[in-house]
Amino acid sequence: MNEKLRLIENGKDVGKYDSLPLNYKNAEENQPSTLFENLDGLIQAGFYDVDCYYKYSIYCLFGGIKRMNR
Repeated sequence: MNEKLRLIENGKDVGKYDSLPLNYKNAEENQPSTLFENLDGLIQAGFYDVDCYYKYSIYCLFGGIKRMNR
């Protein structure tokens, strides 16, 4: 971003946005919930047989069963 800002007439904003990545990374809303928090959330939402079906590194697939009221 700084390279592009330097190309602008006076480049007065060079360095102005250097903290954006760190601010984004540290923002509370960008902190992922743990697997157990997600599983508990499914249970609280009325799902049963909740489980983690697949895990690989930081990726996982979790879910459960929920009967629909008709």
